[in-house]
Amino acid sequence: MNRGLIYLLIVLVVLAGATPAAHAAIIQITTGWCSPAQYGLVNVVVCKGVDPRAMKRLNDELDQQKLSLTQKIAEANGWAQKYNELNAEFEKTKKELAAKGEDPTLVQRAQDLLHQGKLEEARNIYDKLIALDEGNVDRAARDYFNRAAIFALQFRMKDALSDYARAYQYQPHNTRYADDYAQALWSENDFLKAEEVLEKLLPQERALAAKNPTAYRADLANTLHHLGVVNDGNRRFSEAELAYKEAVGIRRELAAQDPAYHRPDLADSLSNLGNVYDEINRFPEAEKAFDEAISIRRELAAQNPAAYRADLAQTLISMGVFYSIMDRFGKAEATFKEAVGIYRELARQNPLAHQGDFAGALNNLGVLYGLTHRLTEAQATYNEALNILIELAKRDPDAYSFKLAKLLNNLGAVSEDMRDPDSAEMAPKTAVRLWRHLTEENPVAYRGELQGSLSKLAHLYRALHRDSEAEAIEAEAKGGHR
Repeated sequence: MNRGLIYLLIVLVVLAGATPAAHAAIIQITTGWCSPAQYGLVNVVVCKGVDPRAMKRLNDELDQQKLSLTQKIAEANGWAQKYNELNAEFEKTKKELAAKGEDPTLVQRAQDLLHQGKLEEARNIYDKLIALDEGNVDRAARDYFNRAAIFALQFRMKDALSDYARAYQYQPHNTRYADDYAQALWSENDFLKAEEVLEKLLPQERALAAKNPTAYRADLANTLHHLGVVNDGNRRFSEAELAYKEAVGIRRELAAQDPAYHRPDLADSLSNLGNVYDEINRFPEAEKAFDEAISIRRELAAQNPAAYRADLAQTLISMGVFYSIMDRFGKAEATFKEAVGIYRELARQNPLAHQGDFAGALNNLGVLYGLTHRLTEAQATYNEALNILIELAKRDPDAYSFKLAKLLNNLGAVSEDMRDPDSAEMAPKTAVRLWRHLTEENPVAYRGELQGSLSKLAHLYRALHRDSEAEAIEAEAKGGHR
């Protein structure tokens, strides 16, 4: 992002009356493998069980992806899980080789390189192992699977896919190979192929669960949940409903036996099931599923706030949107306000992890106030969100400028309705400048947003009888130059 945009964000601080936020000490959170930390002015992610050398590699990769901190933590959680699974696979392989009297040196070397974050060199070792083991189907499948994991750790999922496919081709009855292959497919939006793999995996999981429910019922529920995800992605909502409902039934039974371990998964399936019902306009069933998910997450958050309050707030936002669509504005307001309250406290405790979500929750509440013609409250709520996003965008323009521009559009619309000419003009003008910068970097993604904001600004100028300015903006919106 160039200096012009940074200067624009500094100007916005003055316009919004914001003061720069102090750098607060970061409290480590316990959700997932990873949590944020701050060293000086640098925001990083730290993950349990990951060698510090590999963590440096991960943070470097995440910095190149231009993500918000919340997105970084989500990516890091998946990465750390993959890292620890691969490390465990290395340990297992070394023991198997030693038991057969074979040399585990290459696998040990690959494991050392994994710890050092030298993933290219670790992958090169697996190139050699694949060449050596190609005549042995079981070993070759394992080698391809492990090399796929290394590609995934390099965020090279397209390359990983071919290796996951080969491992699955060699051992289609290996449930772990099938599940990881399906997850890789849907991460690349190939929901149809992912569905095909999971449909073949499902009978295997059912058979295993029938023989040994204690060991495999949870795996069966996971596969059903994943199948719901891919059917939802394919917009096959009837099939998604069936998969989620069966997953909910199994997870409900498991949660009765071990609430601490299985209730979070039950809430996930219920929330997704609610989204499916919402998509197909079965609103009473959607509300029932959301209500149960919120009830579970509320109890989990009471028992372990650090781990579950953010999940509760996220589900409350979904429920608030549902109530808004149903024109049940009183319930929507109460739900959004509860989410805002949670995110406000989380952001106070851990700004790096939660300020972006806090601003998003405020934006949703502002939209609701606008829909119910409570314009003063809408403007005040948008301004609070604006101050947060300005600070976030100053630190990380690539991650937050889009959200800032969208919020400015909302603020401009409300200010126009309030007959506040200064804000009504300044907000969309600033949004247009942001969209111009973003469009220069990615025309395909942002040209439509720029044109929409230009049209709104031109409409304002027409209403103010500033016709020459309106004509210039309209020409730009139609594809002309400034």
